[in-house]
Amino acid sequence: FCNECRDGDDYDAAAARQVASLMPAPPPVAPNLYYSPEEAIALISRAQLSISFRYHFTVFSVLAGVVPVTVARSQKMVGLVEDLELPLSCTIEKLTAPRLVEMAVDGFTRRETYNSQLAARRKILEARAEANLAFLPELDSAPRTAARPPMTPQPPSTPSTPKAVHPNTNGVIMVP
Repeated sequence: FCNECRDGDDYDAAAARQVASLMPAPPPVAPNLYYSPEEAIALISRAQLSISFRYHFTVFSVLAGVVPVTVARSQKMVGLVEDLELPLSCTIEKLTAPRLVEMAVDGFTRRETYNSQLAARRKILEARAEANLAFLPELDSAPRTAARPPMTPQPPSTPSTPKAVHPNTNGVIMVP
């Protein structure tokens, strides 16, 4: 499952294929397409464990009820790991192959325990998402101008084409 759907040696699909080729039994890799957040969560929910180097892929894993093994590669990721109290994580500076394998094996063998712990964190994420939307009705009731269209979703006048890159479909690879 890739962060973006661009092809080329410098993008996630090439990296996913390379990592999969190193495994004794290569895992399934989702087609390199655009996925809406709902579709991404549905795909991730089919996994038993995820390995994530990306912020939104970690969030989507938690929302999907999948234990994430998270490699924090930025302060933003460190903050997410701390905020969600993610048990299986390390910083990119401390990552080693044996440590990654150790976390993945632990996450897989104890996934029921970890999922129980993450259930409470999932409720917090869901409440935050609701709170983030609470201000929309107030904004939507403000006077309209040409520069400020309605905040509520409007039906498209023509069929929309998905963007080639979507910032909310982040991830690395799923281990079923």
